[in-house]
Amino acid sequence: MDGVGTAITQVDTTARHKLWAKRVIGNKIYRYVYNTGANSIVAGAACFRDTATDGYVTTSGTLVPERKRPGGIGVSTIANGSYGWIQRGGKNSTIKKTTYAGEGYYLVGVSHVSGRVGGAAITLATSYMAFGFSTASYSVGSVCVGILTLET
Repeated sequence: MDGVGTAITQVDTTARHKLWAKRVIGNKIYRYVYNTGANSIVAGAACFRDTATDGYVTTSGTLVPERKRPGGIGVSTIANGSYGWIQRGGKNSTIKKTTYAGEGYYLVGVSHVSGRVGGAAITLATSYMAFGFSTASYSVGSVCVGILTLET
């Protein structure tokens, strides 16, 4: 149960690894999680660590800033009550976003319902915990390419 042996896209209703097991593939870092949220974590969507529980579960449900911090970006759809992998480090080309993000903008959690991130200029990002940063300028509502920096 060390993070090796299942496809990074595999989702299960029973645990196949220890929660928060780490897996590194190339320059990308993944963690194994359990979705306790009311909503599914979909591929490309942001999810958050719930520090009110044990710190090892994620949710894409209600974003309570004082309790939640960035978990990562979903790799596959992880339904409520299921286990799967999220990406926390390296380049990701499928990040769902809702606001404009300029090149180098921090990517921060802005929509707790859709799990979308938004761009925040460096001066604004101090009140947010960032997932990473955008690699180019992206318009409102588009998918963006970003570098995730939650783990390196």
